[in-house]
Amino acid sequence: MTLSPALHDFLHELGWGRLSAIRPIGGGCINNAVWVETVHGPPALLKTNQRTLPDMFACEAEGRRALAVKEGPRVPAVFGCGDDWILIEYFSAAPKSDDYWESLGIGLARLHMVTSDRFGFTHDNYIGSTLQTNPWTTDGHTFFSEHRLRF
Repeated sequence: MTLSPALHDFLHELGWGRLSAIRPIGGGCINNAVWVETVHGPPALLKTNQRTLPDMFACEAEGRRALAVKEGPRVPAVFGCGDDWILIEYFSAAPKSDDYWESLGIGLARLHMVTSDRFGFTHDNYIGSTLQTNPWTTDGHTFFSEHRLRF
């Protein structure tokens, strides 16, 4: 896989220098995913899709930022995105931990302690490549039934 000139320019703008390694990562069915390493930057995960909707990766970036709450589960940081790519922090596999499930549960509970007097999001986004509508509503049951179950 070769990166577009725009992606090379972005890596240089970050001060990461030239690309030194790239390795395909399996598991996705919508986007291509590769592990990238540069001369000066941290390892990163690059997702690309030449046929995606133009705002899909921008919506993903915003969603990731919204999920990154203090003391919540760790969410990969977004380094940048374009119409057909997103570059995020790469998480390598962690060693087994006896308190993994408890720690995850506590983090998810803290994430769900962030509340609001309304349900929805600042704009529509995507579940995979399917549009997910997010109008602001005051009734969580209505929001869930109309905009999650019936979408």
